[in-house]
Parts: sequence; structure tokens; C-alpha cells
Amino acid sequence: MDYRHLLLYTKEQERAFRARFPQHAAALRKYADWFYTFPLYEWHQIALPPQQAPFIIGMLCLLSWEGRAQFSFRFPDALSGAALIQREARDDKEYQEYMKSLK
Repeated sequence: MDYRHLLLYTKEQERAFRARFPQHAAALRKYADWFYTFPLYEWHQIALPPQQAPFIIGMLCLLSWEGRAQFSFRFPDALSGAALIQREARDDKEYQEYMKSLK
């Protein structure tokens, strides 16, 4: 299923998400901790049950909006109820450390 319509592209979408899901503030740290368990630059499949997809995707977008996370999403047609996410370096320092680890 294609969940791109759930991505938060604008400030208005972000505000609407925060209003719809007031529990986001309490859960944001937990999502950041979970997100940073993913190794850099590797695609990982994440489950997106239809009832929870708006919250999960919105939370990841909030991490990005707040500068806590950099990532790419893919929504392949073959993955029903799931998506692929790739964690990217937060900053130049993390990227340089990653590059050194490849040697």
C-alpha cells in the first residue's frame, strides 16, 4: 500500500497531526530511540498496520521536522502493510564516522 499521502510535507499538515494525536509529545523520545537502532544507510522493512500507519509515519516525520532524524522512505507495491526506511546521517560528523567505518 502506498502511504505517501500520510507524509507531513507542510507546517499545516504538521499542526494537524499534532492536534489529531496529542499523545505524540510523550511518544517522541521512544520513537527517536527506536529509529536510532537502525544502522546507517541500510533499508529496513517496518510494519505499518492500516490503523497505526498515520501515527507511525507522522511520528517519523516529526523527528525529521525537529531535526532529530534524517531518512528516506519507500513504499513498494509488493509490501502490503509495510514500508522501507533508511536511516541517514544526522550531521556531517556522523557521516564522517560512518565513512571511516567502511575502510
